[in-house]
Amino acid sequence: MVFSILTYNLFFHKGEGDIQNIIDKYQPDVICLQEVANDASLENTLKINGYKIAHKSASFYKHKIVYHILTCFNKSSTTLDISEYFNLPTSLYEKMLKFMSKKQFPRTFTKTTFRKNSKRITIFNSHLSSWATDIERVRQLTKIFRQTRAYTHPTLITGDFNYPYGRKRLENIISQYNLKEATSSIDYTLQTKFLGFIPIRMKLDYILYKNMNLKSIKLLEQKNSDHLPILAEFVI
Repeated sequence: MVFSILTYNLFFHKGEGDIQNIIDKYQPDVICLQEVANDASLENTLKINGYKIAHKSASFYKHKIVYHILTCFNKSSTTLDISEYFNLPTSLYEKMLKFMSKKQFPRTFTKTTFRKNSKRITIFNSHLSSWATDIERVRQLTKIFRQTRAYTHPTLITGDFNYPYGRKRLENIISQYNLKEATSSIDYTLQTKFLGFIPIRMKLDYILYKNMNLKSIKLLEQKNSDHLPILAEFVI
């Protein structure tokens, strides 16, 4: 059985217009989004294409807007068992923001269990702190990874890790929890321009997995976000 998942950071919701094209071409079983605003248009797009929201969790506050992580699933291929969210450890920068503004939210991650053809799959959707040290992000990842330690069923951890440097530390913790990186062949997931003309490419988005086999992975085209959507297929 093949199971497909898409992860995409909408860049402060600007990538919302890409979702319809992605669904038209690929119809993934599960879609994990980050930097999602409260927008009826996106939720309507998902609904009319047969997708249902499994979980939507507030993640951070910026420019007077609350941004969320959102996990949804294709009702024609996948069923929902349970979904919940957890707070991530807060970076020093975010503690300062919270002190100055009461509207700050803790970073969160969601844990959602689905079934496809009676097979159980648990998916973690996350958006780690952007302004933080690698050590702080490893602390956040550790809280997620610990929940997977005893899992023997197919498990995926995906989202925007905001982790472009210090690969050795990241690889060590991935290995420590017996996870594999589906995105190891991908060099970058973000492309932008500094000062409008200096190209910058970084790898921020990841898909990790265990107890399943990777079939394919690729970056998709986009028009509206500085991140690139990632689509992965697994054999369960």
